[in-house]
Amino acid sequence: MLQNRYYTGAVRFEGVEYPGNHPALVSEALFAEVQRVREARHQSREKPRVHNHYLKGSVYCGQCGEPLTFEKTRNRAGNIYDYFYCLGRQRLKNGCTFRAIQAPHLEDLVTAHWQTVTIDEQQASTVRALILDHMRVLLPDAAETRQVATDRLQQLERESRKLLEAFYADAIGTVELRAEQARIAAERAEAEAKLGEFDLQESHLTAKLESCLEILGDAHRHYQLADAKSRRDLNQSIFKHLYVHDDDIVASDLTPAYQLLMNDDLAATLAAERKREQKPIVRTSDLINATEVPDRFDRGAELAGRDLPSRTRRTAPDDRIPGFLTIERPRGAMSWENERTTAPEDRGSNIISLVAGTGFEPATSGL
Repeated sequence: MLQNRYYTGAVRFEGVEYPGNHPALVSEALFAEVQRVREARHQSREKPRVHNHYLKGSVYCGQCGEPLTFEKTRNRAGNIYDYFYCLGRQRLKNGCTFRAIQAPHLEDLVTAHWQTVTIDEQQASTVRALILDHMRVLLPDAAETRQVATDRLQQLERESRKLLEAFYADAIGTVELRAEQARIAAERAEAEAKLGEFDLQESHLTAKLESCLEILGDAHRHYQLADAKSRRDLNQSIFKHLYVHDDDIVASDLTPAYQLLMNDDLAATLAAERKREQKPIVRTSDLINATEVPDRFDRGAELAGRDLPSRTRRTAPDDRIPGFLTIERPRGAMSWENERTTAPEDRGSNIISLVAGTGFEPATSGL
């Protein structure tokens, strides 16, 4: 069902897509996002687990960068123990020596780590002023960008009609039609996403900003008072990864919105963004996707944990502010980040040099 384009207002016959007479139930942007999520989950081989814990999907091994997963075990006396262990060590056999950590102890470590993202009122006021000034400069450009996206959608609609006309006239074959329809669908999703990104009012952004600052203003207390479901939401709203090593939280990756707000040099970062040729609402738009302060900590159903090992997680983020923030790497880069800057698509030999400098062919004298 999630792959059926019928819900976007299209029908398919003999491999060819036609505009349907029924109303679209979802937008192209939403459909494209669903496909992206499905593909990501397929690549990482995610699947439901029997044992759930609100820290699953948030905690990672600080030694090898792979996820920590939750497990329950019963000893001979019948006592049940909850603990987290490294999937890189267990499944990838990557040489990691991370020892299992008891779940209650890890919960305490994460709770204590929330003190590192708590800011005082003076810091909040400074961040608020910088972000609001930044938005007031860039919001006027949103109207122009919105018009460009609207015009592009209209152009794609005309291209779609002409494409079908050419197909009916036998000017193009089925293969070409499918390829062009796929291209148009992708570009339509991109244009709709831009419309959504720039269809923002200053009041909406301001409300989101205040919500984020409210969390940071008393972050540790918010987290302490939250129940398990709300703690999962809070962790995933602020932290992409929490790295555990040597019985401590040694590093973290903040989500884009909070990486902006906690930036060591926010003023310089915003000034650099304004100088870019293409002037989007950049990272301030991430505030729209930031999780709000849970109302009495009773938000929706608990999300499924993401805890399967994936080599793609072993790279420093490339879609963020260059480098890491001090708050993210208080002890500097982790060992596995220094060892590798790019992640291999497939696991293979761990020998760096497999072929001598002369190549596969034996060395010969020059001609």
